[in-house]
Amino acid sequence: MLALCLALSCDRLDPDITVRHGATFPNHDNGRPPRGASDSTGGPVVIPPDGLFVTAVAYPEGYDWRRDTARGDIRGRLLLLRMRDGAAGCDTVLSLEAGAGRPVSLDPDRHQFAGGHLYTQCITEAGTVYRRDGRTVLLSQEREYLRGILVMDDGAGTLYTLSQRLDGDGGFVLRRNWKPVLTREGGRIHGSFGESSFGPTGALFADGGQACFFYEQDSSDWILVRAGNGSTSPDSPGREVQEIPVTLPDGITRLYDLRCHNGTLYFVCRWKQREPVLYIGSKKYDLSAALPTPGQKSGFRLIPSDDGIRISGTVRLSYNQRLCTGLWSENSLVKLIDGRCDWLDPETFLRKENGRITGAGIDEKYYSLSGSGTLMMPSCAYRNGHDLYLALTGSGNVGAVSYPALWINGQSIPLPLNGFLSSVVLLQQ
Repeated sequence: MLALCLALSCDRLDPDITVRHGATFPNHDNGRPPRGASDSTGGPVVIPPDGLFVTAVAYPEGYDWRRDTARGDIRGRLLLLRMRDGAAGCDTVLSLEAGAGRPVSLDPDRHQFAGGHLYTQCITEAGTVYRRDGRTVLLSQEREYLRGILVMDDGAGTLYTLSQRLDGDGGFVLRRNWKPVLTREGGRIHGSFGESSFGPTGALFADGGQACFFYEQDSSDWILVRAGNGSTSPDSPGREVQEIPVTLPDGITRLYDLRCHNGTLYFVCRWKQREPVLYIGSKKYDLSAALPTPGQKSGFRLIPSDDGIRISGTVRLSYNQRLCTGLWSENSLVKLIDGRCDWLDPETFLRKENGRITGAGIDEKYYSLSGSGTLMMPSCAYRNGHDLYLALTGSGNVGAVSYPALWINGQSIPLPLNGFLSSVVLLQQ
């Protein structure tokens, strides 16, 4: 993990970025908005409402960002790129100075492209700076770590953010359009941006028109939070924030994951000596014997989808110690795939080996990637219909140099920059 962005000024290294221009990468000196994220009129940058977008972090040419030899005291740029049609490269929509002495962090989990805007977070000695498209929207006096961001599909684009406090007794704050609606002095939030089964919204998720998340207090009591959008309309979920205690049945010795889907509580657990066991509301589904070949099962996660909830987990087969990844429904084992895989949804998975992506499956079609790159964050994988997009780091070779690349259904588009890609998303009007 790269060092946190502190409120320090360090000029030991040249802060300027030199980018090798090519057919697939934009010219940063041509049409780039001025520093400060303003357009030529001085107004806020206008981000196109549709297109395929990639976020990236670029470091000075020649700097070894993987080793981070400057221990975080390095300046670079946070980029928002928009891909051109027909694999003809991309254009820079937004370029923000980031790193030492700047209010924008270079860390991959300190920025999110959500609802058509680039949100950034920088933790300093004095507090936390939140920005949208390069402009400050909140200066918090607390040092806090963003754990969830969610733009509601409610016509108004209501924004929820969920931040864990780093100092004192900890706790968290839930904000609606940057105004606190729930603050707690303690509690452990369930989920984050770095966990593959949670996706780009982190610990927050939408259910029934409300923003939701779970937190644990006192190491055993779980709470479901449901928050409305603040509207007073009779047809709206409303402004009330509810904290609903979660009652777990007796016999559970380990809780792996829990979600709320269409108002129903789902959780996967070890019940007595059996696992996985799925609860849907009060109904229990014992899937411990669903695997016909004996094996050691672990690492269970719930995978939400339009068709309901599925369970993913790893399986070490007893007779030959082969590692597989399983996918269960509430009735049976649906699939068993060789290797360690992350499921994006019940029909899409990424096969990984030593942290590198070696293959991708979508709708029964499989692509071999031959270990061509890594995903810096789960938000580097995005599915739209039958199309799969992967923002891979260290995967696009131009000559003897390995660059990041955008992978689309088997086609790889190198992006010649010294750095990494942090997310990909398709916006459609």
